[in-house]
Amino acid sequence: MSTYQRVSIQAILGLSIIAIGVLFTLDNLDIIYARDYLRYWPALLVLVGLVQLSQPRGNPGKIMGIILVSLGSLMLLDRFDIINFSFWDLWPVIIIIFGFSLLRGARSRRASWWSLRAEPDSDAYVRGMAILGGYSRRNNSPEFRGGELTAVMGGCELDLRAATMKDNETTIDIFAFWGGVSIKVPEDWTVAINVVPIMGGVEDTTRPPKPDKIKRLTITGYAIMGGAEIKN
Repeated sequence: MSTYQRVSIQAILGLSIIAIGVLFTLDNLDIIYARDYLRYWPALLVLVGLVQLSQPRGNPGKIMGIILVSLGSLMLLDRFDIINFSFWDLWPVIIIIFGFSLLRGARSRRASWWSLRAEPDSDAYVRGMAILGGYSRRNNSPEFRGGELTAVMGGCELDLRAATMKDNETTIDIFAFWGGVSIKVPEDWTVAINVVPIMGGVEDTTRPPKPDKIKRLTITGYAIMGGAEIKN
């Protein structure tokens, strides 16, 4: 996400917190009844979703933006008594949309969206999964092409410091749900983070490579109530 987009989200959240503080202050002074205004809090979801939708094309954050805008709009229409909507009526649809976004992200780089073909696990293309457990692997492939790491209430560790990238750019797709993913990369690789954290976090502690190094690793995916760390 660009600096402008980070500032935009921070500005929205900051102004929202200030507004809430003002409402409670006026409520304590018996000037207004804060609850009459706080009921329109779904507008915040719409604003954050619009910022997510303004991200560059192909960013997985757009899926979350669509979900936030749709959910916030429906809840606002309910607040204005235009429709009768309850979040619990449609929450399974959000899960379906999220699942489709994961499926498309995993397949689009190698085949058409409808194809079920997948590249098998190998030294060149890593497929790691940890469910209620741990996955640890050291890779020294001379033609590394990327991979997928999935951690569900577990942890995945991938050490690529001895690997060599086949092309100048490749991608690793991660999915961490109540789990963690740790990736170690060579000193001469540039890392680009394109992961959506949802009540989770992503940390990049890699050292910047020398200007003449052109190898680039892009990390995509989701960290849901989990985390990811990329380091040298």
